[in-house]
Amino acid sequence: MRAGSLVAGLLALALAAPAWAQDVPVEADSPEIEAPGRLPMLGLARAELYVDGRIAFLKAELKLTEAQEPLFAPVETAMRQGAEARAALPRSGRRSGLANRLAQRQAVLAAELEALKQLNVALGPFYASLSLAQKARADALHDLLP
Repeated sequence: MRAGSLVAGLLALALAAPAWAQDVPVEADSPEIEAPGRLPMLGLARAELYVDGRIAFLKAELKLTEAQEPLFAPVETAMRQGAEARAALPRSGRRSGLANRLAQRQAVLAAELEALKQLNVALGPFYASLSLAQKARADALHDLLP
């Protein structure tokens, strides 16, 4: 009986998959647009996107105390400044030539390094203020940081 239910579930999933893969229109001025008429992958590959949501999620998941809130403010500022710096970087396509792509990659890595340095300075006092349970949760959520 379980095998039959599993097969039926997989069949239903396979039949429904094309409906899930259809194009979903988005607004033209949306910064996430990667291809006309399609939603991008909502991963964290572009850390400048969804920074407000990531900050709110971190605050909620870590259940910050009143004493920890002021220590989180520099972390929040560093996250926002890093996102702004990454958003300001020019993006070129594959047709821009090898030298241009390498120069762009160098600029991206330099911006990432600077953002990480600032975040690391801000994170130190905040992380030290966390309880063991909060530290474990923060360690598990580290992908939300740039």
